[in-house]
Amino acid sequence: MALELVGCKGTKNGHGRRLLEDFHRVLHGANSETSNAQDLRTKHRNLLAKLRSRASDKEKLVQSCPTATSKLTPASDALLSSLTEIVHAKLLSNIRAKGRFIILRTLEPVAALVGLETVAEDRAGDVCTLALYNYRSSKTETTPDEALPVGTVIILKEPVLKIDPERGNALRCDSPSDVVFVGRDSPFYGMVEHTVWHHEVNGSLPSLSSFRGSSAEEWKTEGNNLFKRGLFNEAREAYAVALQLLPADESKEQGSELRITIHLNLAQTYFRLGFFEETVLHTDIVLKQDPHNHKALFRGGRAHYELRRYQLALDHFDRLNTSSPGQPETMKELKKCRERTSEQTTGVNIYKLYLAAKLKPQIPIDAADFMSPMIKVVQRRGVVATEAIQPGTKILVCKALQADFTGPTFEDGSSNELVTELIQSVWKNPNTIGKSVYELTTNNAELDSHKQYCDEGLNGEPIADVVRIRKIVNANAFRLDRAPGHEPSEDGSALFVSASYFNHSCIPNAIYNDVVVFHVFKPVACGEEVTVAYEGESAEPFTARKKNYQARGFLCNCQLCQLDQAEPEGERKARDALIAAERELLDPYRKNGVMIAIPPAGILKSHRGVIQKLERSYSTLADRKSSLKSALFMPYVCQALTSGNRVKFVDYAEKAFESMGVSLKHLLECSDTGDVNIFGEGSLYSIHMDGVLAAAAMAGLDNSGGDRFLAALELLKRVTDGSNKQMVKAQFFDNKEN
Repeated sequence: MALELVGCKGTKNGHGRRLLEDFHRVLHGANSETSNAQDLRTKHRNLLAKLRSRASDKEKLVQSCPTATSKLTPASDALLSSLTEIVHAKLLSNIRAKGRFIILRTLEPVAALVGLETVAEDRAGDVCTLALYNYRSSKTETTPDEALPVGTVIILKEPVLKIDPERGNALRCDSPSDVVFVGRDSPFYGMVEHTVWHHEVNGSLPSLSSFRGSSAEEWKTEGNNLFKRGLFNEAREAYAVALQLLPADESKEQGSELRITIHLNLAQTYFRLGFFEETVLHTDIVLKQDPHNHKALFRGGRAHYELRRYQLALDHFDRLNTSSPGQPETMKELKKCRERTSEQTTGVNIYKLYLAAKLKPQIPIDAADFMSPMIKVVQRRGVVATEAIQPGTKILVCKALQADFTGPTFEDGSSNELVTELIQSVWKNPNTIGKSVYELTTNNAELDSHKQYCDEGLNGEPIADVVRIRKIVNANAFRLDRAPGHEPSEDGSALFVSASYFNHSCIPNAIYNDVVVFHVFKPVACGEEVTVAYEGESAEPFTARKKNYQARGFLCNCQLCQLDQAEPEGERKARDALIAAERELLDPYRKNGVMIAIPPAGILKSHRGVIQKLERSYSTLADRKSSLKSALFMPYVCQALTSGNRVKFVDYAEKAFESMGVSLKHLLECSDTGDVNIFGEGSLYSIHMDGVLAAAAMAGLDNSGGDRFLAALELLKRVTDGSNKQMVKAQFFDNKEN
């Protein structure tokens, strides 16, 4: 059994972490002059046993392993047929073996850290460490043992022997498209079939290694047995061999039926492994011969659905329902497909999304992408309005290609797991998902020009370029404040294709929520660019914003950044220091910007002193062409929520809104008339505005005897995220203790 290494930070005295470090020192020391193959393997086996004994089932897979963020090697863009073999002894440290490949066989059970790590031998008998990254994610059905069994023969394209002074050395591969598994069905099997390997393996060999079937029927039956055991990779190999053994001449009906069965089995196996394009390939072959084949229609329809080709999926299930009406599974799939195709035209109903997240929080929300005809993408580098758009208009719905909430690994807030999932999707489905991902920019012209296929042909060898995909995530990933149906968190990140075409502005005119539904919240003229704030950081200090955007590979030149840039550096630094002082005072009493406790009177008095200094930091800017003083927004909000009386609350609330360029008085008037023009051209929105209005409504601060604050909150939420009254009530008033 392979080790799925779990976090050791909870173990006493850091003993688990030391074991992990010892494991790497041994595992990566295979080529030192003082070690030999047997010693390495013995120590490796003993350390794995110790790590297993320390592991806790409740702890999670380590995502912060140092090798996860080591310098990555770009994917090879060479055809395997154009390369020649090299052995381990001929490799040069940290230099890619261009034009070469190496053949390896795994000797030890794999350890699943961030990547898959084991010990392998080459055909000359040299033992080395092998580390495969991004080949398997923690979310997959395939276990580490199944992903890289003992005795597996692989080819690494243009390998790199990575040397690390602290961690030793290893043959490291970052892109799964550089790994070729040589099974019985492989065109390269003849190259290794008669290889005399030099070392014994430690563990059970894959089931197929000892199988000696001679007919297509026998291999198909073995594939069925492996599939039932959940060994999908081996089942796929068995079915592929069975297909190869079928005679070219199929004049007999029996041979034709067997071929159809094998294609159907391959389709089901590929589906379970996430290769949806391959699933469609095999179901299409069956449907050409048998247009009404129920299994082919059903499996092909499900694969098209996973590839978000909803109309094709609907066509498959319609045909299936015509030939066999009313089947429960078919009707369920038909209902989903009809919903998605409708959403592609009108956009998903926001209230429906809300109910789905509330009633079934553990089930991923399903929605089709939608782009309003009121906007268009310009050269895949921005979005402009094709007509005038009124505030509150839904302009985009976008479902993430991949989303992850395991926590940030990188500076841009995205995670190693998000990158791995995307690489897997691109590698497995290059003509659909891969094409969508590679159309996004890296903000680097050289990287954007990298090939998607080794031979640039649609049916060529696809490239899962880890360096390019990592940069695409860096430039385009959205941070998510919370997962639908889960507790608030700042650890989410996701990649959305259509949403990524929107450019950033710290003063945006459109806004998105966690389901990535974009609403225009200011009037947008025909031809005007539609922008969003990538991370909702407009109220952050200029220095922090600039650093974050540089990490993403761009500089913001919006009105707010121009104003901040025009300020003397000394004044900016002084204001940054005041912002830091304000947060130090009140952060112990708030969580995610929300007050969770009332600070002592002395703290509040000191806080008011900081506010006065922040106010004065803006007073010298008489020629400033904006009323924005966003650094004061959260301090004013905190004073409003802790004021204790109506007059002070309203006073600070008005100041808070004004600091963002919004008039609270105007908003209340809009709630009376239904006018959606709440925000001016240079104004900003913050979700904490919602909290201020909700607090005022709950406290009954409207002295006119009405519910103007509640009406203002409902209008604000309708304009910014499409919420209706039921959603506002549930979010702010059904759980007052929160």
